[in-house]
Amino acid sequence: MANISNVQVIATIIDPNNYETDVATFQVTNADAPFSSGRFKCANGTNTIAVPSNARGCIIDCDSLCDTFKILKGVAGDTGIQIFTDLANVRNSGTFVLIFGVTPPANIVITSTGADANGFTSYQFF
Repeated sequence: MANISNVQVIATIIDPNNYETDVATFQVTNADAPFSSGRFKCANGTNTIAVPSNARGCIIDCDSLCDTFKILKGVAGDTGIQIFTDLANVRNSGTFVLIFGVTPPANIVITSTGADANGFTSYQFF
């Protein structure tokens, strides 16, 4: 029997005036989910995660003990998206949900400004 995954992000955004906006992404279903996951300390520079060929998406989480800036990259030379900061010791951990197209990328690349001494970056494919 194949692994099945259903992923949907649901959130409530509250503005400074306490006005609430509910947000829900579409549900992504994968009838052949890889359920591949990992946890690692980022090395300085490029950190490459191989993507299973049957993945529909990935959840990436940088815990609050990470020591370095991290950028999610698309291709070489891409400026990327900052996914973790440690600005003046005000740590900003983040969880990111990536949805792939029909064919997933071969790899996910996270560039780190240094080697993490404490925190971990985790990922879960679905």
